[in-house]
Amino acid sequence: MLSHRLRVLAAQLAPAALSRQLCSGGGAKLDKGELKGLIFRVVDDLSGSVATTMIYLGDKLGLFGHVAQASSAGGLTVAELSAAARCHPRYVDTWAKACVAHSFMECTAAADLLPEGAGAGAGEGEEGDGDGDAARRFWMSLAQQEVLANEGGQFFQCGAAQLLGGSMARQTPQLLACFRDQLGRGISWAELGEDAREGIARMNLATHRDLLPGWVAAVPEAMARLAAAKEGGGGGSGGGGASKLPPLVLDIGCGCGESTLSLARAFPGAEFVGIDPDPASIVRARQSMATRGLGGGGGSGGVVSFHCAAIDDVAPLLGGREVAVALAYDCIHDMVDPDAALASIHALIGGGGGGGSGGDDGDAAGGGCFLWFEPHGSDCPLENREILGARMVAGIALNCVTTSMAAGGAGMGAHGCTPARAERLARRVGFGAFRHERELKGAAFRNNVYVLQ
Repeated sequence: MLSHRLRVLAAQLAPAALSRQLCSGGGAKLDKGELKGLIFRVVDDLSGSVATTMIYLGDKLGLFGHVAQASSAGGLTVAELSAAARCHPRYVDTWAKACVAHSFMECTAAADLLPEGAGAGAGEGEEGDGDGDAARRFWMSLAQQEVLANEGGQFFQCGAAQLLGGSMARQTPQLLACFRDQLGRGISWAELGEDAREGIARMNLATHRDLLPGWVAAVPEAMARLAAAKEGGGGGSGGGGASKLPPLVLDIGCGCGESTLSLARAFPGAEFVGIDPDPASIVRARQSMATRGLGGGGGSGGVVSFHCAAIDDVAPLLGGREVAVALAYDCIHDMVDPDAALASIHALIGGGGGGGSGGDDGDAAGGGCFLWFEPHGSDCPLENREILGARMVAGIALNCVTTSMAAGGAGMGAHGCTPARAERLARRVGFGAFRHERELKGAAFRNNVYVLQ
């Protein structure tokens, strides 16, 4: 259906169909090639917004799961899928055919269907149309299952659909009001609801579980600070070898805790503290910690604790200990005052007074290390004209801007800490060494990664 609409639009762009020519200053004529390309892009993006809703519905109602489970046995008819998911067949029929149009599922071709009599499997109170449509079966390829039904898989995308289609879509009326509000109000994190909290956790699950520990291990500055863990502890309190406490790792904005727990399993000789200002996220993090048998160390992982706290309030929780490694995954730009947050991190890892002239590979001897993860993106908006950059700046960025502004914050957004901006912020609060780490396997597609000391 989309390709048909694109062909119709292309035909409408023929010279005879253009009733008037839009002009700008100087008499420049409308570039019809540019117009055609832009219309294709906008229609494709609008189709994508509809597709997000289809993914959200299929995930929340369990439709994708039922189809995936039955795919190896030939799939399901609409009647079978409706019964399994306990949904009305009229809605399920429309949803399933829309998913086929978006290449989310496969189905029996019309040529392979045998005409059937009226009423055959058409759903309660309905009559069949005699074309065999009721016998059409729907199934998913392995790739489709991986992306839409494999919860926790590396390529699973339903978490992002839950955030965008479930949480943010419902906030559109409020967002309109925020744009018009000259006082700069926003939508709080609490107002975004459980779909935002759970959607982000599911969206980042595979990255935090499968990739983040390896990324930390590949950063020499971080491993130098964690080296004491391999030797049985020491160096955690800022007093050199005087303390036998393990190196302390602070996970800032830990959300539901997957990042903290995954790192604790990877580095069992260290102590991990996860902090987040959202109480519900910390409850879930503690539940996950208990389920996995983490918390007190003892062989299965490092010592772990979770606290409902903002970065500005964390120092008393640490009892004066110096943080060996601090990390913040996609959250500094969300904060009310990113400058103050970075200054607090600088102090927690043992940073001294000002001074921001260190080189990219400078060494801050005796201090800790800060690993700063921000969403993938460029300093120049023109360079974000690709699938992930566009999604970040136009979709998730609105979430980040409005939650910060709801608390009277800066509203930096997901592209507020691109490389040049991030370095300016870091230097401003006193970090002497700033390095944009570009070699972490699999990170560049997802994140800009900065190493600070």
